[in-house]
Amino acid sequence: MSQVASYLYVIAPIKGSPAEKAGIKAGDVIEYIEAKATRDISLYDARQLLLGEAGSKVKLGVLRAGECPQTLEVVR
Repeated sequence: MSQVASYLYVIAPIKGSPAEKAGIKAGDVIEYIEAKATRDISLYDARQLLLGEAGSKVKLGVLRAGECPQTLEVVR
């Protein structure tokens, strides 16, 4: 993950990772994690929001070029 224009930007999901299984793709912009907006959030804080107990779920608001905004649920 990186930051572009103050938003979280997916460089490439790790092969076989929960993010890839949930449908996260390279180039996606993560607009929010759960109910927390990610604009101007540090990568450290974003990581803290994404961490959790194995098997628990986290909702991500995703912006993808040419598509409507969507919410994806990632099982950790």
